[in-house]
Amino acid sequence: MKKKTIITTLLALVWVTGQGQEIKRVTATPEDFMEHMAMYGYEVFTYDISSLRDSASGFTIVIREFDHQKMIDEKKLYGFRTKTMIQRARPEEYL
Repeated sequence: MKKKTIITTLLALVWVTGQGQEIKRVTATPEDFMEHMAMYGYEVFTYDISSLRDSASGFTIVIREFDHQKMIDEKKLYGFRTKTMIQRARPEEYL
């Protein structure tokens, strides 16, 4: 009888402890992302390309992977036109 009472009391304490905790969702900000990347040694850069909106330019993104100061891989992504990209992201009335 004593063992059953102790087990019941312990289960009740675990249940009460679990009921007191609440996890709430929060919105992540760009600063949260940048801090997380910095913790793992990455640098995050942003660029203002709004000056290119009146011209049809293109650019190439190059991703280079390094291992202890030596480049081990390079990938090039082609086909980005700034005029098209900016117009899709922000219509002219918002610029």
